[in-house]
Amino acid sequence: MKQLWRIWIILVLAALTGCVKAQLDPVPEREITFSVANYATAETKAASLESYNITSFKSKGFLHAEGYENTPQDFFGENGETIINRTTEWTPSHPYYWPKSALSYINFVSWYDNGGTPTTASETRLEWTNRRIVADDDIMYADVAWRFNDNLSSAPQYIGDAITSGVPTLFHHALSQIKFQARTSIASEGNTSWTVSISNIRLTNVHHTGSLTLYNSDPTTAFTTTAWTGAQGRTPVWTYTNDVETLSNNSSINNMGSSNTVILDTRTVLPQSTFDMVLAFDYTINTSYGAGNPLSSVSENATATINLYNDFRITSWDMNTRYTYTLVINPATNKITFDPTLTENWGNDGNNAIYVE
Repeated sequence: MKQLWRIWIILVLAALTGCVKAQLDPVPEREITFSVANYATAETKAASLESYNITSFKSKGFLHAEGYENTPQDFFGENGETIINRTTEWTPSHPYYWPKSALSYINFVSWYDNGGTPTTASETRLEWTNRRIVADDDIMYADVAWRFNDNLSSAPQYIGDAITSGVPTLFHHALSQIKFQARTSIASEGNTSWTVSISNIRLTNVHHTGSLTLYNSDPTTAFTTTAWTGAQGRTPVWTYTNDVETLSNNSSINNMGSSNTVILDTRTVLPQSTFDMVLAFDYTINTSYGAGNPLSSVSENATATINLYNDFRITSWDMNTRYTYTLVINPATNKITFDPTLTENWGNDGNNAIYVE
């Protein structure tokens, strides 16, 4: 009988030991991070958020848990999370971990807005309503990252610089930028010389308040990013109110020469038609004659009125685009001409994109 008891005790201990071994082999937790490598196509080189002195952005995560795939949960909470640049990686304000089930996944919607927040931010709709745009505003939205359940180790669709780790997050600017500059075409001719001064610079009929609605849809493919579109798959556009303002520079620019001089500095604007916009400024041409001392001189005052739509032939300010307007004043003839307007992609990238890096 005692021998049977010993056998029974050994069997119980062996069973308990087996249970303990099973509990000591958990699935390791995997922390969620965002892309830290260059994110670009083969034809372009990425700009980085750091190059714009941006150290954080916002993101919402929508968890589709195994068994509840049709009922997404706010993985980062209702208001989303702040994703912070920590030198080697971009991570949320505190650690979050990937679902342990291979059948669960998270969709990520990310944006940057230094002057506000979207009125709607869901998996399929991102919206800013009646947003007033000021000079230093910057609004960006990222392609939606669909059906992720782990950090991506490479991104074959972006073969220029593969993602080394994290959720791929490709941003696009939602606004436009403009700059106006001017120069003289001639400084002297024979014994005659000229200087030009400009003052009271103003750009009228600029819309400043608008709304943007972006749409997206689930591609049903894991580890996929898709771009936002406008309604019915069209290119996204802002709609704007009838409220307009005048952009101005009250400083005087004296003795302008043959090098480009900024007369209305770089600023952000709402994408819009340029129809009815007028650039106006006062200017003075000082003409000096002869080689004696003192020189004979005469001053002429005038006002320039330039219709952007008609004179520059740029019909609109588009999203994610910078425009530099250059005026050339010939003081000898008092004629103003226009250099071909330089249009730069915001970020110097052929895809009009800026990237998390």
